[in-house]
Amino acid sequence: VLDGRIHRGRHLLGGEFGYMLYGNDDTVSHLGTIVNAADRYNRANGTDLDGKALYELAKTGQPLAQKAVRDMLQVLATTIFNLQYSLDPDCFVIGGGISQNSDLLADLNQALDVVMAKVEIAPIRPIVRIAKFQAEANLYGAAVNFQQHQRSR
Repeated sequence: VLDGRIHRGRHLLGGEFGYMLYGNDDTVSHLGTIVNAADRYNRANGTDLDGKALYELAKTGQPLAQKAVRDMLQVLATTIFNLQYSLDPDCFVIGGGISQNSDLLADLNQALDVVMAKVEIAPIRPIVRIAKFQAEANLYGAAVNFQQHQRSR
């Protein structure tokens, strides 16, 4: 959202941050989501966990699960940091299923601490919030988008 309106961009790709590359390895959507972190964990460990179960396992202290979640959070924190210094928004709002995790905000802020420590000249710390409608945020966003589109006709 830019200036109170959903930003689509010329090619309708505005806000598709998951397409961004993270290093030379892969896309943010592949490395920075709990669903894909669980998929990588499952392939490496012969398990069948979803993202919620992986996060819960990490909280019990299981080292490989902790690493999977920590790596995902670091990608997400780095992406948020980079977007802060590209777009300079007021804040970042996290929605989707992961936003229902009560530990997410604290864990993501810890990952942001790591990123901020690497770039001492960066004066602004990104502000991250959880979407009011959490996992249903995309549905409400679609409704607002529809309303805005109808008004502009």
